[in-house]
Amino acid sequence: EDSEAGSEASTTDDPTVLGTRLVMVTVPPPPNVRCIRDRLSHVTRPAAFEALARKRTAMLQAQRDSLRAQIDHLIDSFDDKVRVLLTAKRETEVRIKFAEFQHVVYYRELVHLKAFNIRENAIEKRRDIKLFEKKDCIKNRTRAQKEYEGKRKLVAQLIETLKQTQTEFASNLGENHKFERYLTKVFKRKVKRRKPGDSSDSDDESESDDSDDDSDFDSADDDDEEFDDTVAPAGCDGALFERTLALRERRLDAEEALVEEKKATDMLKKEVDSLTKKEKTIAAALHVEEEALAELQLEKQGKLNELDTAVPLRLDQIYHYTNNGTLPTTLEHSLIFPIPQMEQLKDRITELTKMKQMQTHDRKTIKKQRARLLGEVREKEHHTDELDQKVKDLMLLKFGTLVDLEALEKNSGVNTVGEELRATIQALEKEYGRLVREWDGKVVQARRALDAAIKRNTDNLQSLGTLTAKRSQLTASLEAAQKDVLHDNSAAAHASDLDERRRLKMVADAQAEEIEMLRYKLAQFHRKGGGDLFLTPDRPEPLPPIGDRQ
Repeated sequence: EDSEAGSEASTTDDPTVLGTRLVMVTVPPPPNVRCIRDRLSHVTRPAAFEALARKRTAMLQAQRDSLRAQIDHLIDSFDDKVRVLLTAKRETEVRIKFAEFQHVVYYRELVHLKAFNIRENAIEKRRDIKLFEKKDCIKNRTRAQKEYEGKRKLVAQLIETLKQTQTEFASNLGENHKFERYLTKVFKRKVKRRKPGDSSDSDDESESDDSDDDSDFDSADDDDEEFDDTVAPAGCDGALFERTLALRERRLDAEEALVEEKKATDMLKKEVDSLTKKEKTIAAALHVEEEALAELQLEKQGKLNELDTAVPLRLDQIYHYTNNGTLPTTLEHSLIFPIPQMEQLKDRITELTKMKQMQTHDRKTIKKQRARLLGEVREKEHHTDELDQKVKDLMLLKFGTLVDLEALEKNSGVNTVGEELRATIQALEKEYGRLVREWDGKVVQARRALDAAIKRNTDNLQSLGTLTAKRSQLTASLEAAQKDVLHDNSAAAHASDLDERRRLKMVADAQAEEIEMLRYKLAQFHRKGGGDLFLTPDRPEPLPPIGDRQ
C-alpha cells in the first residue's frame, strides 16, 4: 500500500520553461511490485484493515490535493513575479534606450551651444565695451553740461557787472559835467596790464584783445592823442578822478574775466557737442550689437529645433495603415498620429457623410423646384404668346395692319417714364396728405386738451388765491378773538368765544386741506408742462364779520 501510494504520488519536478505549470505524471510500478499486488489481491483482508486503509488513502489524497494547491499557488505567484520582472525589464530597457538617445541629443545640443557660445561671448564682450563707453560718455557729457551751464551763468554775471560799472560811472558824473569827455576817455582807455604770472620784463607786451562782445562800450570815442591819466586835470575833483580810475580797474578786471570765461564756455560747448555726437555713435553701435545678439539667439534656437527628438512608444500603441495590409520593414517614412485625433477624423467622416446626404436631398429638392418653375415659365410664355396673338388679331381687325405701339408712343411725344413717375408722385402726395390730415387732427385734439387743462388750472389758481386770502383773514380774526378773550372776564362770553374759536379752527383746517389739494394739483400741472403759465387771481371777497357768521 505504501509503495502504491508513493508510486501514485511520484511526479516529475523538472520544468523546462519558466512560467510553465508542472504536469503530474503517474509512473507505473515495477514488475516485482505488480506480482506482490496480484498475490495480495487474492488474500482476504479484514474489515478493520480495509477501513484503516481507506482512511489512510483519504488522508493521503487530502494531503496530495493540499500539496497540489500549494504547488499551483507557488507556480502562479512565481509566474506573476516573473511577469512583473519582465515588465520592469522592458520598461527599464526602454528608459535606457531613451536615455541613450537623449544623451546623444544633449551631446549634439552641447556641441551647438559651445559653437554658439564662442560667438555669443565675443558679441557680449563688444556690447559690454560699448555699454561702458556709453556710460562714461554720458557721465562726461553730464559733467561738461553742468560746467557749461555754470560758465554761462558766470558770463551773465560778468556782463551784469560791466553794466553796473557803466551805470555807476554815469551816476558819478551826473549830467553836464565839465570834465565828462576827459573822464570818459580815462574810464574807457585800454591800458597795459601785467598778468599775475608774468615777470617784470613783460612790460613791452601788446595790449589785450577785446572782442565786440566783451564789453558794452564803444571805442570809437578814443582819440589817438597822448594824455596823462595819472594826475587829475586842473579844476577836476580828485575824489571823482580816483573813483573813475577804480571803476576803470574794475571794468578791466571784468572784461579780462569775461574774455577768459567766454573762451572756457566755447570750449565746454564744443566738448558737449562732441560728447553728444560720440554718444549717438556709441548708441548706434550698441544697437547693432544687440541686434546681432538677437539674431544669434534666433539662429541658435533654430539649430536646436532642427535636432531630432525621441518619443517612447509601445508596439500596442502603433497601428500602421498600409494598402496591402502588411507592416513595413522600417518606420522612417511613417507619421505618428494621436488616436483621439483619429477618432475625431472618423467622427468627421460621419459628419461629412451626413452633410453629403443633406446636400443631396437639398439638391434634389432644388432640382424639383427648378423643374416646377420651368413649367410655370413655359405656361407664362404660352399665355403671353396667346395674348400677343389676340393683340395682333385685334389690330388687324381694327386697323387692318399691325401697329408698332412703342414707335407710336415715341412719335406721339408721350414720355412713359415721366408719366409713371408722375403717377407715383401723385400717389405719394395722397398718402402724405392723408398722414398730414391725421396729424393735424391729433394736434387740434392736443391743443383742446391743453386749453382745458390751462383753464382748469387757472380756476385752481384763483381758488387757491381766494382761499389763501380767506385763511389770512381768519387767522387775523382768530388772533383778535384771542386778544378779546384775554380782556373779557365773563364766563358766558368766554364760552361763546371758545365755541367761535373751535368753529374758526375747523374752517381754517378745512381751507388748509383745500389749499394743499390745490397745491398738489398745481404741482401736477407744472410737471405736465404748464410751468410757464402765470395768472393773477382776482381779489377775493372780504369775509363777513365774526358776529354775523352762523
